[in-house]
Amino acid sequence: MNVLLLTGAPPSARIRAFLEPRVDRLAETSGPLSLEALRRDGVDLMVCHGYPHIIGPEVTRGYPGRIVNLHNTFLPWGRGMMGNVWSCFEDAPQGVSLHFIDEGVDSGALIARRLVDLSLDETLETSWKILMDALEDLFIEHWEAIAGGSCHATPQDALDELGSCHDRRRSETLLDLFPQRWSTPAAEVARLGEEYRRDPAAFARTRGADPYEGAGHTPFFPALLRERACPAQGPVTVREATGDDLLLNWLWINDPVTRRMFKQNGYVGWSGHCRWFAQMLANPDATLCIGLQNGKPIGNVRFNRCQGEAYEISINLAPNCRYKGVGAEMLARSIAHMRDTRAVRMLYAMAKKTNKASIRVFEKCGLPVVQRPAFHSGMARFEPDVEVYMEAVYP
Repeated sequence: MNVLLLTGAPPSARIRAFLEPRVDRLAETSGPLSLEALRRDGVDLMVCHGYPHIIGPEVTRGYPGRIVNLHNTFLPWGRGMMGNVWSCFEDAPQGVSLHFIDEGVDSGALIARRLVDLSLDETLETSWKILMDALEDLFIEHWEAIAGGSCHATPQDALDELGSCHDRRRSETLLDLFPQRWSTPAAEVARLGEEYRRDPAAFARTRGADPYEGAGHTPFFPALLRERACPAQGPVTVREATGDDLLLNWLWINDPVTRRMFKQNGYVGWSGHCRWFAQMLANPDATLCIGLQNGKPIGNVRFNRCQGEAYEISINLAPNCRYKGVGAEMLARSIAHMRDTRAVRMLYAMAKKTNKASIRVFEKCGLPVVQRPAFHSGMARFEPDVEVYMEAVYP
């Protein structure tokens, strides 16, 4: 196999050293490409790692599924320029990805991707180096499948998340906000991202720039999820959550309708969600049930033990599964699972009075709205002016 390594400055010594003994011929370039020259040189596969040029449609059409890009974000998040900077600023998932190059901007089918936990103690430069190491590890792990043509790539438009994309102009505007440039601590980048999300207009006035100017939207509005059809009708089952449910639950919790039903209804950042999810899975007094229909996740039901054998319940349906008649079945099966596996004497829930659909689901599952004569400790957050309280007591 003849491989062309497309690199920038500095070139990747590690990837070159890895490929040299594994291919028939390895060439390297940081210059522009032409389809005629590639065919004349007998190039079979291209590996793009830090390449500074846009690969034109003539080449991408001539080499479909034969140009592999190493990208230092968790695609589809951070497509385009300076992905690691944007992921920190937007508090979005951070990681690395391998994908085939098509005519779009980092939009080709995904070969593999991996989340990377980055500390806010890093700088933009050191976090970039950590991501580069993880990215090269990922490439080396998947090289055999890539070379053998046996990797199963996933089209990015088949993913649940919409992701984000940033062009050169907006990326340079963002980086100009940081006088230390690549030496800027990640914590400072994250802090400015929070400041922007609180009040974009005030941010632009104070900082003299809006990195999203002209974009018409930000990744935080209107939604992070693609519109999908609800899974085909079938029996609803439940299972307890695992670490593999982290990303999908983050997407669900940031759905605009879901956020409006919460007391704190702003964007839930990735870093905070990761901490919360890990703590929740490790907490013996918390249980998160994932509802499934035909094996596809449709929502979750969370149980938090407040005292003794009393649990508070909250429910969240995937946006595409609302008003399909599956919420009550998911809740009923989750309650049955809890009563089969834990000692449960009381279940209670609180919902905004405007959340009629959720109230109906709880009532169908035996938790009617009640006027409780006395508060218990789990009701410390109850706001009777805007919420209803629902309860079920078991013998």
